[in-house]
Amino acid sequence: MEHVIPAWLFTGCLGTLVRVDVVQAWQVVVAVDDYGSISAAADVLALAQPVASRRVLHLEEELGVRLLERGGRGTRPTAVGRSLLPTARRLLEAAAALEAEAAHARRRPWRLGIPRTWSDLDAARLLTALGPDAPEIDLHRAAPTDRLDALQDGGADAALLPAAPDEEAWRQPLGLATAHSQHGSVHLEELRPRRTTVRRTRILLDEEDEVAHVRGRLEQAMDMHGLAADQLAPRGDRARALADLALHGDLLLCTAREARDIGCTWRPLDGIDLHRTSRLELGVGSSLGERTDLVREAFGAVLENEPS
Repeated sequence: MEHVIPAWLFTGCLGTLVRVDVVQAWQVVVAVDDYGSISAAADVLALAQPVASRRVLHLEEELGVRLLERGGRGTRPTAVGRSLLPTARRLLEAAAALEAEAAHARRRPWRLGIPRTWSDLDAARLLTALGPDAPEIDLHRAAPTDRLDALQDGGADAALLPAAPDEEAWRQPLGLATAHSQHGSVHLEELRPRRTTVRRTRILLDEEDEVAHVRGRLEQAMDMHGLAADQLAPRGDRARALADLALHGDLLLCTAREARDIGCTWRPLDGIDLHRTSRLELGVGSSLGERTDLVREAFGAVLENEPS
């Protein structure tokens, strides 16, 4: 249930908040009603009695009314004080709920969207870069479209997404990973099918690179060098792709770090300069707040740590 606190309870607003904690003052008034005296209320609230008395006095001065009166049976709320008690109790409930929500937010894991093609080493690099003081981290591996959906429906605090080449983004050079001990640049004409070719060598494309400035430019270069259209294929399942590299001599378009992590040799492409561009985007209702820069720097530590 939503509790609406009357504005006049905070009369003086900034002045009140500077001179007396309104919530704590009402805690004393409510405790006096519950326990029958200032001293009992102070004990329950773990306050010195003079402190409890001063809080009530300051609140009475702000409101311009007497809230408590001393009688033969102890201290009790005045008639005005009794009329305000229901709203005061709702104020305390709302304050307690707010504090609980804030504590939950502090404990809530950060949900970060990362490419599902990231290796465990990449994930470990990210967690290490976030440092020991970060809260629990929930890494959400997903395809680019699914990561975007998670951002929009509040399922992720932040996620790495493909970026256009003219955006401010991380840029990682792309080349070809081979399972064989070959070095130097790859010349696309070397992959042109011959009459005696039984199986065409394919270039496998990661889902992160299914963007015009990578796929489109690579298709144009392949066509110019006489390669068949079916020589560019989706990477698909990671294990199957690695087997195809080893068994059939296929090549994987990837970064140098990715090639190293899967135990392959990375070779640049001759005559074509391809880059994977990525950006960090925050989700709807993201809880990162002032820690956004920390998360951005941690992703940067992974994406910029390319081997020479």
